Amino acid sequence: MSSVVEETGNELESASTDDLYSRASNVIELLAGQIAGAVKSADGYVRSNPWAAAGAVAVAAVAAGVLLSRGPRRRIADDGASEVAGG
Repeated sequence: MSSVVEETGNELESASTDDLYSRASNVIELLAGQIAGAVKSADGYVRSNPWAAAGAVAVAAVAAGVLLSRGPRRRIADDGASEVAGG
């Protein structure tokens, strides 16, 4: 593992700023293309199955609501001091 880190460090030291910019630009373009493809695929699915997509959103919303409503619960101790339950 350390040899990989050393090799990458050596490559970065020898790389010019333009080369690094070019590599970063290529990575960004690749990721943008993959994200665009995923969005297009999701759009096609939602358009062909609107009720299934609405159901999935509803389930996700209920799950998020349940998780958010289960935040830290406070209880009053016997001595009147407030403390966080389970923590």
